[in-house]
Amino acid sequence: MQAMLVLSFYDLEELVDIRPEPSICLVLSSSEAFNKEMETDSERLTNWLTHYDLPQYPVHVSGHVMPLQLTSALKEVRAHKIIPTHTENVRVLTEFIRDLHGNIAPPEKQKEYLV
Repeated sequence: MQAMLVLSFYDLEELVDIRPEPSICLVLSSSEAFNKEMETDSERLTNWLTHYDLPQYPVHVSGHVMPLQLTSALKEVRAHKIIPTHTENVRVLTEFIRDLHGNIAPPEKQKEYLV
């Protein structure tokens, strides 16, 4: 089984409890560091990943995904479950991607999701 772990810089301490296996990879989707604080965060992330022997694959991003790009990516990965996050209007997004074969489930607070 493959897994994907999504954390922000502020969630890194959660790795202590999660104890990820080295087979999990992190796709870091963020802009490059452009100030001292971001450089420190990036160094901190690298140290955590090295500690847990996790590979890191940085991907440059410069903003939010366009709807057609999102739909194309979701079709390509053939997601079985789609949990929309980081959106101002889940209903509109759900309507836009309704033709995909995955189960679209808006996230619920305090709910654990199994992959």
